[in-house]
Amino acid sequence: SQVSPPFSTTAAAAAPLQWFEDRGGFADPSNLPAFVNYCTIIFQEYGFRIPFWATFNEPSCFCLCGHIMGLWSPGQRGRVGKAGKILGNMLKAHVQVYRNLKQMPYGDVAQVIQSVRGFVVNLWLGLQCVGSSGNSTSSSSGSNVSSGSQTGQQMY
Repeated sequence: SQVSPPFSTTAAAAAPLQWFEDRGGFADPSNLPAFVNYCTIIFQEYGFRIPFWATFNEPSCFCLCGHIMGLWSPGQRGRVGKAGKILGNMLKAHVQVYRNLKQMPYGDVAQVIQSVRGFVVNLWLGLQCVGSSGNSTSSSSGSNVSSGSQTGQQMY
Protein backbone atom coordinates (compact mmCIF):
# COMPACT_ATOMS: atom_id res chain seq x y z
CA SER A 1 0.00 0.00 0.00
CA GLN A 2 1.02 3.59 -0.61
CA VAL A 3 2.13 5.80 2.27
CA SER A 4 0.24 9.08 2.52
CA PRO A 5 2.32 12.26 2.53
CA PRO A 6 2.55 14.11 5.85
CA PHE A 7 0.14 16.89 6.85
CA SER A 8 0.97 19.65 9.34
CA THR A 9 -1.42 21.85 11.34
CA THR A 10 0.20 24.90 12.92
CA ALA A 11 -2.65 25.62 15.38
CA ALA A 12 -5.29 23.16 16.58
CA ALA A 13 -7.88 24.05 19.25
CA ALA A 14 -5.43 26.24 21.15
CA ALA A 15 -3.08 29.13 20.73
CA PRO A 16 0.40 28.02 19.64
CA LEU A 17 1.94 29.25 22.91
CA GLN A 18 0.55 30.48 26.22
CA TRP A 19 2.44 33.79 25.95
CA PHE A 20 0.54 34.45 22.72
CA GLU A 21 -2.80 33.95 24.48
CA ASP A 22 -1.61 36.03 27.46
CA ARG A 23 -1.10 38.93 25.05
CA GLY A 24 -4.65 38.70 23.71
CA GLY A 25 -4.26 35.85 21.22
CA PHE A 26 -6.15 36.20 17.97
CA ALA A 27 -8.52 38.78 19.46
CA ASP A 28 -5.73 41.35 19.14
CA PRO A 29 -4.78 42.00 15.50
CA SER A 30 -1.35 43.28 16.58
CA ASN A 31 -0.52 39.65 17.47
CA LEU A 32 -1.06 38.34 13.94
CA PRO A 33 2.54 39.01 12.79
CA ALA A 34 3.82 36.77 15.62
CA PHE A 35 1.65 33.88 14.37
CA VAL A 36 2.69 34.51 10.76
CA ASN A 37 6.33 34.46 11.86
CA TYR A 38 5.76 31.23 13.82
CA CYS A 39 4.29 29.57 10.71
CA THR A 40 7.12 30.87 8.54
CA ILE A 41 9.74 29.36 10.86
CA ILE A 42 7.93 26.00 10.91
CA PHE A 43 7.67 26.00 7.10
CA GLN A 44 11.36 26.93 6.72
CA GLU A 45 12.28 23.93 8.83
CA TYR A 46 9.85 21.35 7.42
CA GLY A 47 8.53 22.71 4.10
CA PHE A 48 10.71 20.39 2.05
CA ARG A 49 9.22 17.35 3.83
CA ILE A 50 5.56 18.27 4.28
CA PRO A 51 3.34 19.01 1.26
CA PHE A 52 0.08 19.70 3.11
CA TRP A 53 -0.30 22.55 5.61
CA ALA A 54 -3.27 23.79 7.62
CA THR A 55 -2.90 27.09 9.44
CA PHE A 56 -5.85 26.30 11.74
CA ASN A 57 -7.82 23.15 12.38
CA GLU A 58 -11.54 23.98 12.56
CA PRO A 59 -11.24 27.65 13.51
CA SER A 60 -14.99 28.06 14.00
CA CYS A 61 -14.99 25.21 16.54
CA PHE A 62 -12.15 26.96 18.38
CA CYS A 63 -14.26 30.13 18.55
CA LEU A 64 -17.59 28.41 19.21
CA CYS A 65 -16.36 26.10 21.97
CA GLY A 66 -13.87 28.52 23.55
CA HIS A 67 -15.74 31.83 23.42
CA ILE A 68 -19.45 31.08 22.99
CA MET A 69 -20.13 27.75 24.67
CA GLY A 70 -17.26 27.85 27.20
CA LEU A 71 -16.36 24.18 26.69
CA TRP A 72 -12.73 24.69 25.67
CA SER A 73 -10.00 27.08 26.74
CA PRO A 74 -10.36 29.94 27.53
CA GLY A 75 -13.79 28.81 28.76
CA GLN A 76 -15.71 31.98 27.95
CA ARG A 77 -19.48 31.86 27.42
CA GLY A 78 -21.65 34.08 25.27
CA ARG A 79 -18.80 36.11 23.76
CA VAL A 80 -20.28 36.05 20.23
CA GLY A 81 -18.77 39.39 19.19
CA LYS A 82 -15.34 38.39 20.42
CA ALA A 83 -15.61 35.01 18.69
CA GLY A 84 -16.43 36.77 15.42
CA LYS A 85 -13.48 39.12 15.83
CA ILE A 86 -11.16 36.20 16.55
CA LEU A 87 -12.44 34.26 13.55
CA GLY A 88 -11.90 37.28 11.30
CA ASN A 89 -8.37 37.76 12.60
CA MET A 90 -7.62 34.07 12.13
CA LEU A 91 -8.72 34.38 8.51
CA LYS A 92 -6.47 37.44 8.05
CA ALA A 93 -3.56 35.51 9.58
CA HIS A 94 -4.25 32.57 7.28
CA VAL A 95 -4.17 34.80 4.20
CA GLN A 96 -0.84 36.31 5.23
CA VAL A 97 0.65 32.89 6.05
CA TYR A 98 -0.54 31.56 2.68
CA ARG A 99 1.03 34.47 0.82
CA ASN A 100 4.32 34.15 2.73
CA LEU A 101 4.63 30.39 2.35
CA LYS A 102 3.88 30.46 -1.35
CA GLN A 103 6.92 32.76 -1.82
CA MET A 104 9.27 30.39 0.03
CA PRO A 105 11.21 27.39 -1.30
CA TYR A 106 8.73 24.51 -1.83
CA GLY A 107 5.85 26.94 -1.44
CA ASP A 108 4.94 26.53 -5.09
CA VAL A 109 3.95 22.89 -4.49
CA ALA A 110 2.68 23.15 -0.90
CA GLN A 111 -1.06 22.90 -0.32
CA VAL A 112 -1.95 25.51 2.33
CA ILE A 113 -5.47 25.44 3.74
CA GLN A 114 -7.40 27.18 6.52
CA SER A 115 -8.98 24.09 8.04
CA VAL A 116 -9.08 20.36 7.54
CA ARG A 117 -12.78 20.67 6.66
CA GLY A 118 -12.55 23.95 4.79
CA PHE A 119 -13.15 27.38 6.29
CA VAL A 120 -16.56 28.14 4.77
CA VAL A 121 -18.06 24.72 5.48
CA ASN A 122 -16.69 24.73 9.01
CA LEU A 123 -18.05 28.20 9.72
CA TRP A 124 -21.48 27.18 8.39
CA LEU A 125 -21.49 24.09 10.61
CA GLY A 126 -20.50 26.20 13.62
CA LEU A 127 -23.35 28.61 12.96
CA GLN A 128 -25.77 25.70 12.73
CA CYS A 129 -24.61 24.55 16.18
CA VAL A 130 -25.64 27.85 17.74
CA GLY A 131 -28.99 27.92 15.92
CA SER A 132 -28.33 30.28 13.02
CA SER A 133 -31.00 30.23 10.34
CA GLY A 134 -28.46 30.67 7.51
CA ASN A 135 -28.53 28.31 4.57
CA SER A 136 -25.55 27.08 2.65
CA THR A 137 -24.99 24.78 -0.24
CA SER A 138 -21.22 24.80 0.20
CA SER A 139 -19.37 21.54 0.40
CA SER A 140 -15.83 20.64 1.25
CA SER A 141 -15.31 19.69 -2.40
CA GLY A 142 -15.39 23.42 -3.17
CA SER A 143 -12.52 24.20 -0.81
CA ASN A 144 -8.85 24.24 -1.70
CA VAL A 145 -8.22 21.03 0.21
CA SER A 146 -6.35 18.56 -1.93
CA SER A 147 -5.31 15.20 -0.56
CA GLY A 148 -2.90 12.99 -2.43
CA SER A 149 -2.25 15.38 -5.30
CA GLN A 150 0.13 14.05 -7.91
CA THR A 151 2.40 17.06 -7.44
CA GLY A 152 2.65 16.45 -3.70
CA GLN A 153 3.32 12.75 -4.08
CA GLN A 154 6.02 13.29 -6.69
CA MET A 155 7.81 16.10 -4.85
CA TYR A 156 7.73 14.58 -1.40
